[in-house]
Amino acid sequence: MNLEMSCSDGCAVISASGSLSAEDDIDIVVAALVFVPPDDHLVLDLLGVDRLSASGAVVLAQALLERAACAAEVVVVIDRPDVAVRLIVNDVDRVVPMVATMQQAVQVVMARSGFDAMEVA
Repeated sequence: MNLEMSCSDGCAVISASGSLSAEDDIDIVVAALVFVPPDDHLVLDLLGVDRLSASGAVVLAQALLERAACAAEVVVVIDRPDVAVRLIVNDVDRVVPMVATMQQAVQVVMARSGFDAMEVA
């Protein structure tokens, strides 16, 4: 599992890749979610994730649902149906938008929050 944190279009971006099946891997992703200040918009990029364990999905879903209770927007970018279904089963899609591209994620953040990345630049 690889994890990168960056900022793109005024949003904090956490990008994970590889397999999220070990408990330690999930803990690292959850720690990264907690590290981002609650008032920062957050995009969790799971495009590079090829496997998400059922138990890891439960933990990740809980962390995403807690994060969604904050004032800032949270969006998950995911395009693998086998990985997405693990989050959907845990009702993440009912609270957090799940999209297929980073561009869509930024559009969702801007539309839902009234945020304009050009104002920040």
